[in-house]
Amino acid sequence: MKRLVQLVLVIALAFGLAVQAGAALIEGFESGNLNNYTFGNTFAVTTGAAHNDTYGLEAYSQGWAYRNDSGAQVAQGDVLSVWIRFSGSADARAYFGFGASSAGTLSFVLAPNTGDILFQENSGYTTYTQLNASPQSFLADHWYRAQVDWGIGGNLTGRLYDSDGTTLLNTVNSFSNLYTSGGIAFRGFGATKEFDTVTTGAVPLPASLLLFGPGLVGLAAAKRRFRK
Repeated sequence: MKRLVQLVLVIALAFGLAVQAGAALIEGFESGNLNNYTFGNTFAVTTGAAHNDTYGLEAYSQGWAYRNDSGAQVAQGDVLSVWIRFSGSADARAYFGFGASSAGTLSFVLAPNTGDILFQENSGYTTYTQLNASPQSFLADHWYRAQVDWGIGGNLTGRLYDSDGTTLLNTVNSFSNLYTSGGIAFRGFGATKEFDTVTTGAVPLPASLLLFGPGLVGLAAAKRRFRK
């Protein structure tokens, strides 16, 4: 019984540490502006594009927006997450760039026009070198959470989650060492693409799992009292 209690406590501690680690917010667009970005005239921060809080980013036409200041730095070894929605029509493509600078970016792309998710190298923001793709369909006016596991050494894993943020819909794997660190970037064309809440680090656990660790502790304590 003692070993059981110790095991339960270890599991509960692991859950607690995961929750405490959380996910660090890189961008929530709550400034209401794009002062930290280099961008064309094809972007706007609006309340209608918000997934969390007040503001989100609208992207349309063909341009890119990127920021590479100290508050937006990401690198190999990070896990990145962003919310994306196809407003009005699930068409064309939505790009989430990482490792971005004036030299270009890597990107995780949601692509209804070709029916897949994929990774690209976007050198100078003028090239669109496809790395790998996986078939995927999309819905209009539906939030998706896109996650990039940017491995040290260049391994890339892209995960697409449903609107609850935890139901895994698809995965694509690839590799690139074109960029190893930098900021974040966005691109959308066709109907408006909406982005919000870019984070790095551990993804927060669902509420049901947050109760799991304390529940195990309580169960172990109850069993111990019963034995006594």
